[in-house]
Amino acid sequence: MSEKETRDARQLAQQAAEHTQTTVVRVAAGLLALVFLVSVSLALSLPTGVPGGRVGIGVTVFLLFCASLLAGGSLGFLFGLPRSRFAEKVLDKDDGGESSGKLSTGSRYVANSNLVKVSDWLTTVVVGLTLVNLGQAVPTFRDFASALREPLGGAPWAGALGLSVVVLGVLAGMLLVYLWVSIRGRALLEQADLRLEEVPELTGKTVEDARETVSALSLKLHVEPKEAKGDWKVVNQRIDPGTCVNESTVIEVTAAPAGPAPTRSTSPDGGQVTATTAELVIYKS
Repeated sequence: MSEKETRDARQLAQQAAEHTQTTVVRVAAGLLALVFLVSVSLALSLPTGVPGGRVGIGVTVFLLFCASLLAGGSLGFLFGLPRSRFAEKVLDKDDGGESSGKLSTGSRYVANSNLVKVSDWLTTVVVGLTLVNLGQAVPTFRDFASALREPLGGAPWAGALGLSVVVLGVLAGMLLVYLWVSIRGRALLEQADLRLEEVPELTGKTVEDARETVSALSLKLHVEPKEAKGDWKVVNQRIDPGTCVNESTVIEVTAAPAGPAPTRSTSPDGGQVTATTAELVIYKS
């Protein structure tokens, strides 16, 4: 993939991440507004002398939804947290496929994977407990609805309303946060992981030495002409030395065959002599 194609792909991914973030924020705001309207409607529909007061019941429904939204968002964060591939970038592998224990070229630090490990452990625990207690789900929901009936006014439908609000909040929070973390969060982490490299001085070096220098900095080298050999000298480079660029940037250089260095002296008759191992040319003044 060329540098232009890579740049275009990153731009498309950035646009998709920003669109996802906007959509998640709008949906979350819409759900909060919807539940707020439901809470107000519920408070206005209750009789005046209801235990707890109409305003208290409306606030309880809204806070119940917010708490459920946060709980579902925590689950979505655990399931959607991107996995860092730091191990593949940091350690080189020998010919036998075993880790050599040496840091790869260009690596300056190791990404902290503690949060990823905790996410894996908690995800396993949550899924395991859910599967083990799946048979008790219906009685648990029934008991939970019964517990919510009294705080929501004691009406026959109060428990079902409270359970519906909780389920909606958990599912919505989980889905929205999962989408945000897996798409927008991943884009932010990749953007933060990009590091800059300083372009080295390549003019005067052989093509082989230039390749080694560029490779050590996680950069790429493009030599013109294509038939340039390893002992050719670099006579020009497109990006000035000292310029900071992203890793994997292609450095374009021009190479030419290395010739013997000429030596100059003065001839006995006052002419100027330019001599190499291959020829002797005399210029008379």
